Amino acid sequence: EVAAAGVVTLVGLGSIGFTQSRGPWLGRGLGLMLFISLLLWEALRYARTTGSPRSMRWLRAMLIGWGTLICSTVIFLLAFNLSQAPIFERLREIPYIGRLGSLTASNEGTGRVRVLIWSGDKHAGGSVALIQSNPLRALIGWGPESMFVAFNPFYPPSLTEVETRGASPDRAHQAHLDELVTRGLLGLDSYLFLLLSFILLCWRLMRQSSEWRWKVFFIACMSVIVCHVGEGMTGIPVVSTLMMFWITIGLVVAAGSVAGHYWQK
Repeated sequence: EVAAAGVVTLVGLGSIGFTQSRGPWLGRGLGLMLFISLLLWEALRYARTTGSPRSMRWLRAMLIGWGTLICSTVIFLLAFNLSQAPIFERLREIPYIGRLGSLTASNEGTGRVRVLIWSGDKHAGGSVALIQSNPLRALIGWGPESMFVAFNPFYPPSLTEVETRGASPDRAHQAHLDELVTRGLLGLDSYLFLLLSFILLCWRLMRQSSEWRWKVFFIACMSVIVCHVGEGMTGIPVVSTLMMFWITIGLVVAAGSVAGHYWQK
């Protein structure tokens, strides 16, 4: 079973890599960063309770090394996207790797599509103008699957230069904007409340767990949701990702019960 799960994971990661879609890449990076960071931190905390100086030294060094790697990666990505140095220009021409050098590009390709859908152009204000156009709708939204129709009066003409003229966006390509358009402020507040409640529950269950397997499980589930939220910052939640989202939440709630945390005094 472990081998099969490993194969499925590798195939999934490979598929995400071959898509060249930057949103899933960033989401995966955020999830991996959180998973390894919490794993090392909890391992160090466990080593302190067991009184193992050698393990503590190794884990502390690994945690510092991992933090250094994260900082270096962030600095590299910033330079890769903002610097015009010849080495970065050459890197941007390499397939797959070059995609990470256009994260901030908003004048062409999918970056321009997103900016136009979000804030429009000088003729129409896009999703932001749609949300601001009606105070009641800003509160309760326009309803699920309604953006395709409601967006038409706010469609920026410049969008026809990069997309099919007959196409009207049915998603804002940003999860929080989608919530505001379809469910309004009330829907966005409930969504953020759900996320915050889930993170706090995972944190509580992780800290209360005495068995290492449960700690790893709750850290993994928290990382999955962070990955989903990170991808949603520039993407569209679809059936497959939303199913993963709700199943992960259900698994955490059920696992807390199985581990006996809800009945502890």
